[in-house]
Amino acid sequence: MTRRSSTVPDRFTPAHIRILAKLATGASSASAALDLDITTGTLGTQVQAMGRRAGVSGRAPLLHTAYRTRQLPLPERAVFAGALDDAEVQMVQLVASGASVQEIADVCRISRDTAKARLKLLRGRVGAENDAHLVMQGWRYGWLDESHEVRPASFLSAVRVGG
Repeated sequence: MTRRSSTVPDRFTPAHIRILAKLATGASSASAALDLDITTGTLGTQVQAMGRRAGVSGRAPLLHTAYRTRQLPLPERAVFAGALDDAEVQMVQLVASGASVQEIADVCRISRDTAKARLKLLRGRVGAENDAHLVMQGWRYGWLDESHEVRPASFLSAVRVGG
């Protein structure tokens, strides 16, 4: 299949979509595999295959790519009971883009340990079990949309944010 651009992956298979839908709920690998009646090894192999197909690494940017390309139905929009500050929204967007904890720390100009702690608190505030679930919540609450691209990690380290 010919790609329209480097950001549009080949279509995921129906099995891939079922896996992505489970991961979007915050399910662990073991739970998702059990629900889908596959082994955790098969699930891991399929996630890696999807990543190669989409040109991304990690479940969060994989899920974000599936939403951006409309291969996975978008979550129903909701209003977040509270508010995220600009730094928290930026962290959601960085997770979706595929940034590592160190890259998030570098962009936000904080230590790796502080970034890790803030991500944990952020996931707790929005009811996200893991980073893939955080991406789903980002789409649900409007912090993510098609304009937020999945970027190569080398790009993220060079981004200067906030003066």
